[in-house]
Amino acid sequence: MDKRRATSHQAILQALAQFAVEGHPFATLTVADLAKQAHISRPTIYRNYLTLKEPLLLELRIKMTAFTDSLQNEPINSTSFFKSILFYWQQNLDLFELLMWADLTNDLNHIFARWIVTILDKRSLSKQTKTYIANFYAATTVSFIHTFIDIHDFSDASIDQAVRLLNKLTNDCGQLFYQE
Repeated sequence: MDKRRATSHQAILQALAQFAVEGHPFATLTVADLAKQAHISRPTIYRNYLTLKEPLLLELRIKMTAFTDSLQNEPINSTSFFKSILFYWQQNLDLFELLMWADLTNDLNHIFARWIVTILDKRSLSKQTKTYIANFYAATTVSFIHTFIDIHDFSDASIDQAVRLLNKLTNDCGQLFYQE
């Protein structure tokens, strides 16, 4: 992303955050509203984004790419998987709240599922089986994040307690990290 587009992108994200704080429903936003709040032209939005949810999804993809790249050489098990995810969202809580405000849970599930498929690629599973496992763990993980943020703080004790419970509920993500 070039510097000018990055500047516009950040202005759009800040405008969306302001709309969220003001309680403005995402579903009623227009390009004109967003352009005015972000102090950019409507053609800039039309040129760079297909829909109003695209700036949020682009930001999510950028952040998820950085996150997954940081885990490339890390051995991963269910505990480190969930702790890493919680740490990531602790650092990106504003983005998560914007995604929930914009009702992008399905999109978040889809992006997580694609990431989980990359974890499953090390295993010799059919594409259909990988899809089922990835979708299951993506939905479980997104619900876990949402619930954790709603009822816990990010203290070590809260994280440990929540991760232990989730490991118990998912049998330590047995289908995700099981090695054949």
